Amino acid sequence: MTLSFSTHAMEAMGFRQMEAGDAFSAMFSSITSFEVQGFTLQTDELTSLTGTVDGYPYRLTVGKSINAVCRQLVADDLAEDEVEWAKDYRCTPPYVMVVVGPTSTYSCSSGHIKDGPDSITTYDGFANARMELRSIEAKVLPGLVSALSYAFNASEHAVKFRFLSREVFGRTPRGRLVRDIRLDLHASGYGASAVASEELTSLLDRASKLADRVNPKVSRFFHLALAEEDALKKFLYFFLAIEIETHATFASIDHSAKLRAMVLPESRLQQASQDFFNSQRERWIALKDRFVWCALCVWTNLTDDDIEQFKRLKKIRDDIAHGSIAAPPEMAVVSAQKLAEKLHQHYA
Repeated sequence: MTLSFSTHAMEAMGFRQMEAGDAFSAMFSSITSFEVQGFTLQTDELTSLTGTVDGYPYRLTVGKSINAVCRQLVADDLAEDEVEWAKDYRCTPPYVMVVVGPTSTYSCSSGHIKDGPDSITTYDGFANARMELRSIEAKVLPGLVSALSYAFNASEHAVKFRFLSREVFGRTPRGRLVRDIRLDLHASGYGASAVASEELTSLLDRASKLADRVNPKVSRFFHLALAEEDALKKFLYFFLAIEIETHATFASIDHSAKLRAMVLPESRLQQASQDFFNSQRERWIALKDRFVWCALCVWTNLTDDDIEQFKRLKKIRDDIAHGSIAAPPEMAVVSAQKLAEKLHQHYA
């Protein structure tokens, strides 16, 4: 629910009604902050990368200081007091910040405005810009955050990216900072190991390559799982990511060619063999059969242990669906995440 204020209340917060000469335009971006749980940085150096997902650009920086990271990306501090900010968000370094945008250019000519020495603040003056920015974020962030998890958890580190905050900012054509605010009413220990800057750069590069290759339908559910606290929902989101990836991978396979490579038919029965192979493949509608076939043909990093793990996870999913159990075992959630991540290692 969005809160609305009277003119008197807006004036008490330092805003004034916009006048005819106050109209201006700006392009907007967002900066999303994450706490990285699972490794520490050996130096104070910042590590950055740029990339695109679905044609939309992003910029990303990792570092120990939230303000140093923010200055690297947008030439401005995020927190007035870093120590108090960390206490408020109950977080510790290192941090990852992602800048998405900019949007198209939008204009504001009415509403309430607050002038500052280096910035302009409006109250809900750029609703359309925020809508476009949300649309861009929905394209970029699920794939990027999922790829970060895939890349970092492929190493010996167990790494989690915990969402902290999201800020929206704009720039006028002359570079002046714009803040458009709107007040809304809305009704976890871990171990860490040190990561050298060279390894961090390599992992971020791998994540950048993965981000634009993963299936967006898969990364959407994986991203939802990462942000979810409820164990049941978390498990089901991870399993949906596995299931969707299985069906998508199965659909991409040249089944006849793969079967011929595994079972070499006699030359006198080329057509009959192909028809036989095609008819067999068409009967593979069970998720388990498709999963095994994808492991044979595409996911060459999977082992017999992974196949058995998938079978156990599917049984848990089926038991939930049939009402036999109300929630998955705690380790099943962890296993579902690890298996979902492992399916995407072949993309890098």
